[in-house]
Amino acid sequence: MANRTKKTVKGSCHCGFITFTANVQIDEEGSIKANRCNCTFCQKLGTTNMHLDGGRSDFQLLSPASTGEIGQYAPRMKTLVRYFCRTCGSHVWMEGYFLVNGHRQDIFSVNLATVDQPQEGVDLSLAKISYFDALNDNFEAGASDKPWPNGLV
Repeated sequence: MANRTKKTVKGSCHCGFITFTANVQIDEEGSIKANRCNCTFCQKLGTTNMHLDGGRSDFQLLSPASTGEIGQYAPRMKTLVRYFCRTCGSHVWMEGYFLVNGHRQDIFSVNLATVDQPQEGVDLSLAKISYFDALNDNFEAGASDKPWPNGLV
């Protein structure tokens, strides 16, 4: 198993209005762990979620000056807000919480596709992707190494 260390990576939306840095777990080959779920939101946007171990403390919004200038969308789960660029539409990150069997599950994740490439020490083609069955609220099943039914690769 590869050793993983935290590395600060740079990211942005497509047009560059939103820029950020994030401290992510990465191995010596440049591989980042991320996941995809088959919920309707992730499916429609094709997001790949890179969870930050330290939550918001591992994320620094560089521009714009505040989240008030960024689009926000909280679909059916009003406790989980997704942030996107109002100009280019890129989904950049989500934060909040959801309940699994009555237990609060905090989440802060960045859309892996917004990590800038090329970037020294980071190659998105090496990302290790796990899959979750959120479409069926099947969180107890945990991660899979292949997509759940009705999920994207």
